[in-house]
Amino acid sequence: MINNNSEPNYENYRVNRYEEHSLYEDWMNKRPFGFQFNGSEVIEVKVWYEMLRETCLMLYEIDPDKFRNFENLPHMNGNKRKHFSTNPNDLRKALPIIDGIYVERNRDSNSMRRAIINMLKEYGFDPKDYIVYYSADYTELHN
Repeated sequence: MINNNSEPNYENYRVNRYEEHSLYEDWMNKRPFGFQFNGSEVIEVKVWYEMLRETCLMLYEIDPDKFRNFENLPHMNGNKRKHFSTNPNDLRKALPIIDGIYVERNRDSNSMRRAIINMLKEYGFDPKDYIVYYSADYTELHN
């Protein structure tokens, strides 16, 4: 519990970094530690957009043309704004991936989670095989 006169002790919200989580869990109020996918070692990240970027890079390495085509697929983009583009001005906050491809960074953690699920499915991977590790869970602070 938080005393209104003091800052919370964030160390109290650290979790087991090696407990496996799935892409089908709610990421709100969680902090990532890393992920594993497609036989990789644990890839450590500090924030969700790093996980999104690293996943994009891994998928690009598998099939660059498929990844480049994301910007042309309506179901891989938003109704009003693109999520993938070769023009950074199409995005609110463009996150560079590789070879002039950008992904939208200005989104909440669960939107990034859904983007990863959609990309994996587009490549024919089962999102259940993507393992997520948290470093902290701040849910209690926001209840």
